[in-house]
Amino acid sequence: MAKKNTTEIAEWYGVTNRTIHTWIKNGLPIFEKGSDNKQHIFNTEDAHSWLVEREIARRVVKSDGQQYDRAEEEARLKHHQANNEALKEAETTGAMIPRDLVVDLCAATVSNARAKLLTVSNKLKNQFPGLDDEAINAVEDLHLQALEDLGNDGIPRGLQERISRYREDVETADEANG
Repeated sequence: MAKKNTTEIAEWYGVTNRTIHTWIKNGLPIFEKGSDNKQHIFNTEDAHSWLVEREIARRVVKSDGQQYDRAEEEARLKHHQANNEALKEAETTGAMIPRDLVVDLCAATVSNARAKLLTVSNKLKNQFPGLDDEAINAVEDLHLQALEDLGNDGIPRGLQERISRYREDVETADEANG
């Protein structure tokens, strides 16, 4: 059984004494505790076994056989949790409007615009009784074409297609992340 003191084991693993002290706090076994003037003594076999087990515990194998680093995944999770908290705070303080409210607002705006456009030709007839019917019909046709371009639910077709593609991408990503 080989024995090394704190400085020797730090050199052996290529780390600092401070790292060794952190490892001790995390469970690195000490063969013989040191004192104020004397360093800890480690059984190198025990130390090596502890480091190997620690590294194995850090690495997790998914059901598909791929390894991932638990610490990296936990850091990523914490990052996403912090982002979610920031979003909730932004919504709570009014710095951000919930998506559903934005969608409702946009739909209401388009609906109001549609209603206004449909009344323009009647207003033209009433305000300008001598106005040529052909001109009124042309204005009405332009408004109907604009409404047709907006689509049946008030969202322009191009935007509807982008939303559909976005939703498909999100569903695909969700399925991949499982």
